[in-house]
Amino acid sequence: MDRRDPATPEDDNIARLLRAAGPRKQLPPDMQQRWEQQFRAELKPVLERRGHSRRNWIMGLCASLAVVAVTIVLLQRPSPAVGPQILVSHINGDSQLLQPDAAAQKMVTGQQLEVGSTVNTGADGIVALKYGHYDLRINCDTRLLIEEDQLVLQSGELYASDYGFNGTAPQLSIRTAHGVIRDIGTQFTVVTSADSTVTTVRRGAVILDTGQQELRADPKHGYASRLIVDGTLQVREEQVASSGADWDWIYFGGTNFTLEGSIAYDFLQWSVGESGQQLEFASPGAETLARTTRLHGDISGLNPEQAVLPVLASTDLTAEHLADNILRISINRTP
Repeated sequence: MDRRDPATPEDDNIARLLRAAGPRKQLPPDMQQRWEQQFRAELKPVLERRGHSRRNWIMGLCASLAVVAVTIVLLQRPSPAVGPQILVSHINGDSQLLQPDAAAQKMVTGQQLEVGSTVNTGADGIVALKYGHYDLRINCDTRLLIEEDQLVLQSGELYASDYGFNGTAPQLSIRTAHGVIRDIGTQFTVVTSADSTVTTVRRGAVILDTGQQELRADPKHGYASRLIVDGTLQVREEQVASSGADWDWIYFGGTNFTLEGSIAYDFLQWSVGESGQQLEFASPGAETLARTTRLHGDISGLNPEQAVLPVLASTDLTAEHLADNILRISINRTP
């Protein structure tokens, strides 16, 4: 079966013209040679251009394939871990920052700290840092090294809180000479010296890993839990107050609450967040009143625990401190 394309009228016309023209005459040998030389000379640049074009096309194709291959590798490679953003949120007294290159400088509020920096607080210096979603307070005479995946408390005292955070994030790890403390949704302090490390948790829980054993501490019945590690890495646990003198220093490292024009509910949440208490309302009506009562005045000079009673005295709300570290808010029924 003939599978060739059918002839068109144009093909027939061309064929008739060729037959009418008859056979072509042969050129003389010398003219044919000159013609071939001229033809080859004119054809050479065309062939070279085609060769260059083909090579460029092949090189371009190879480059495109290489880009695709690199892109696939990069997409398959896990993204590098991004450390938390570290900002100076509050400063009291004198403190010093050592940059990763050991250059010393004075810290300023709003400054962003680099991994590898060291915070040195002076005899009257208290510094607050925003470390990711954590609120950190660094007490006087403290040396804290900020590493990529942990904090190294070389000496002094550190307070950490993630109160109010409901998301998911890596646990905070604090290393001392006596072990590593990891938090589980907490408010806690760590004090370390050459002789011991003391970890006290008043909200949530912490895990202490000495390298020889792991211990969990969490507050019970309104008392904070304290783990004490000595130089031999022996650990003992005791129950202590969850507020009072041991905790008062952290208030100097926080920003004060702006009372004027605020809502009572927000003020109470700030107070228990700073003091480690649990907020409880005696009735739904008391909570509704707290959410709709606007406050006025100034609480400068009062810490979050001290401020509650005088602030609520000008409202129809009243507060009482109950066992288990609970702050209970009721409607004031006194005429």
